[in-house]
Amino acid sequence: MNLSNREMNEGVGGQKVRIWYEPDTGFVCTVYAPGIVDADTATYVVKATDAYVDPDGTTGAAFMLIDLRFTTGATAEARRAFAQGWEREGRFDGQYVIAVFGGSFIVRTLAKLLLRGQALLYPKLLATVEADETAARAWLTEKRRDYLARKAMGEG
Repeated sequence: MNLSNREMNEGVGGQKVRIWYEPDTGFVCTVYAPGIVDADTATYVVKATDAYVDPDGTTGAAFMLIDLRFTTGATAEARRAFAQGWEREGRFDGQYVIAVFGGSFIVRTLAKLLLRGQALLYPKLLATVEADETAARAWLTEKRRDYLARKAMGEG
């Protein structure tokens, strides 16, 4: 996920994050600008991601690739906004499959804790945190392939 410095700094809607859909992989991709994720950015991500999730309404799942390479942390308010995003009205109610990569050991550990806590509250969440993009994409590709195969057989 290569973005120019200009794209990264401008973000979308004034937020320090970029979100887009990759039609060839079926992934919703998110990359954060350098620094600490704040509550405004977290709230924006929670709401904006729905526009990219299952865009044609056929899979019933969201396959998300999240790049934390430039992130140094998240405020308590940001972590709360991410957690509360699962409870909001109008949220996509299908399967969430999330692969997070990058960031320092501490950032990856915080991401694991946040995702594990969310998985306890939202059983339709399957997630991993990987050190690099290649491993995260491979895991997400495998999970998407498995999910679509089960769905095709009427098990999804």
